Parts: sequence; C-alpha cells; structure tokens
Amino acid sequence: THKELKELVAELLAEQEELRL
Repeated sequence: THKELKELVAELLAEQEELRL
C-alpha cells in the first residue's frame, strides 16, 4: 500500500541522515 511505502521511504531517509552524521 502507499502508506507502507511512505513509511519505508521515511525509514530509509532517516537512515541516510544518520549515515551523513
């Protein structure tokens, strides 16, 4: 579902931000 995809994208973005730090 779109909701699940949105949540997955949010998690991936959060992980990327952590890696940038």
